[in-house]
Amino acid sequence: MRVLIVEPKAGGHHMVSYVRFIVRAAARRGWSVQLLTTGNAFGHKAFELVRSELPPDSEVHVMDDVEKPPSSGSVALMQAQNSFYNALARGFSKLPGGREPDFVYVVNLDHFDKVLSLKGSPFGRLPFGGMMMSVKFHRHAMGLGPESRNDFFYGWLFRRMLAIPDLKFCTVVDEPFMEYAAGQDRREYRKLVHVPDVGELRGDMSREGARRKLGIGEGRFVVLVFGTLTRRKGIRELLQAVEELSREQSAVQVHLAGRQNEPVRALMKTPLATGLKRRNRLMVSEGFQDEEQEYRAFRSADAVWVGYVMGFTGSSGVLIQAASIGLPAIASDEGLVGWLTKRHGLGVTVTPGETSSVKRAITELAGNEALRNGCAENGRRFARRHTADGFGAAVCDVIAAGVKGGSP
Repeated sequence: MRVLIVEPKAGGHHMVSYVRFIVRAAARRGWSVQLLTTGNAFGHKAFELVRSELPPDSEVHVMDDVEKPPSSGSVALMQAQNSFYNALARGFSKLPGGREPDFVYVVNLDHFDKVLSLKGSPFGRLPFGGMMMSVKFHRHAMGLGPESRNDFFYGWLFRRMLAIPDLKFCTVVDEPFMEYAAGQDRREYRKLVHVPDVGELRGDMSREGARRKLGIGEGRFVVLVFGTLTRRKGIRELLQAVEELSREQSAVQVHLAGRQNEPVRALMKTPLATGLKRRNRLMVSEGFQDEEQEYRAFRSADAVWVGYVMGFTGSSGVLIQAASIGLPAIASDEGLVGWLTKRHGLGVTVTPGETSSVKRAITELAGNEALRNGCAENGRRFARRHTADGFGAAVCDVIAAGVKGGSP
C-alpha cells in the first residue's frame, strides 16, 4: 500500500513524534511511504529523525512554505488557512505521476480545516484522513475554557468538514472532545476516532549522571520547560514566580531546553531573566534537543512546566513525556492539559498569570515527597497507554480501514 503523509511543520512534536512514529509503523507493515512537507521543515534537525525511519523506496516532496498569520484574529486565521490550502493543493498537483498514493494522511488538519470544509478536498477523489490536534468549540461546554463567539460557527465548519465524502475519518487525541461528541446526536461524528497522544523518552542515564552533565548543583529543585519555546508556554509567568520565590526558597531553578522564538529570545535579555541567570536560578539549553539531550533534560528535572497561556487549550506531548519518566507536571488549570492532569493525577494545576498560584504549586511539590511519588506512579500508569508504537499502530489501523473504503 502507498501512503502519502502531509506535514509542513517541524516544530513541537509534529515531526519528532507524530510523523516519525506513523512512518515507523507504516514501514513495519511494508507500506510504501511518501512525504509532502515544506522546505523549512525539510531543513529542520527534527527531519533527520524522520529520515532515519523512512523505508528505502520513500519519496519526499516539497510544497511551498506558508507564513505564520500576523495575528490570532479570525480574519487572519482564515487567510492563513486559505494560503496553506492553496500551497498544499499546488504541492499535491506537482507529485510525479504513475505512483498515486492509495491514501493521504494529513498529520495536522488544524492547518486548514476551516477552509477545507468550504472548498472540499485538495486531493481530487483520493481517500484521505487526518488528525485534529486542537478542536476548541466544545471547550466551554466541557468546562475547559471560556466561551467564544465563534464556537457555533466553528462547530458548523467542523461538521461540514467531516461530511466531505472522501474524508474517511478524523483522528483526535482529545479525550474530552470524544466525550462531548458521544453526547451529541450528530451523524458526522461517526467519522471520529480517538488515538492516544504520544510522548516517549529513550535513554539510560541516571538522574545523578544527568544532573552532573548539566552542572546542576546539589539540592536544587529543577523545573523543566521543554520543546519549542514560545510565548504561549507561559515562560515569563514562571520566571516571575521563581523570581519572587527565590527570595524565600533558594533551591528552585528553571531549566529552559529547546529552540527559542524571537519573543523568548528577547525575554532572555530582560533584567528578569538575566538576574535569575546571574543567581543560578535559570539555566538555558538553547537550540533543538536531540534524543540524548532530551532525555538528559527530563532525567535531571524534578517537575515539568506545562503552564500554557494566551488561550492555548490543546494537547501537550511534553505532559506525556513527563508522565512517562515519573515527573509531576505543573499545568495550566484550563484546557486539555489541565483536564488530563486533574483526571489522571499527573501533578498540580495553576493559573499561570497569578504568581501566588505558581509559587504555591512549586512549594507544594518541592516540599511533599509523597505527592511527587503519587504523581510519578500515576504518570507511569497513564503513559503506558501513550507509547510511540501504540500511537503509530492506531493511526495505521484506521488508515488501513479507510483504504478498504470504510469509515470508522
